[in-house]
Amino acid sequence: MKIKKILLVILLFTTIINANNFMELKNHIKATNIILQNANDKTISLSNFKGKTVILNFWASWCPPCKREMPSLQRFYSKYKKSVEVIAVASGQGEDDVFPFISQMSPEPTFTILYDINRVASMNYSIQAMPTSFIINKDGYITHYAIGEIDFMNSKFLKLIK
Repeated sequence: MKIKKILLVILLFTTIINANNFMELKNHIKATNIILQNANDKTISLSNFKGKTVILNFWASWCPPCKREMPSLQRFYSKYKKSVEVIAVASGQGEDDVFPFISQMSPEPTFTILYDINRVASMNYSIQAMPTSFIINKDGYITHYAIGEIDFMNSKFLKLIK
């Protein structure tokens, strides 16, 4: 029991230290395709974005760090949407859960928001904490990931996507 507590403290400390740093994967991993619905009941597939860099962000409206990072994600998308797609996956939530939060944002997000009501995509990506973000390159491979709140306008992050 004592070892579990020590490991939990180390994990939390590591997450806090790396909260604004994307970790590079030495061996890039093929991104698992996800197929989810958006607010217009349109089916969206991650594979549709092959050829474009994608920021895949798993979040929830009840998650304070997720709420704090959303404005910077929108600023990033507004500036770089011609070359980078942003897909925000509401983990375990549908439109009724997400809309009250999104509608209060100013400006409201213009990037793609998908609903992972049954957490299938979240399980496929082994999401253990939120927010969790992935950078997927133009060839469909995950090159970097981050667990925790990110400032998407941070210069370190911007260097990764250029």
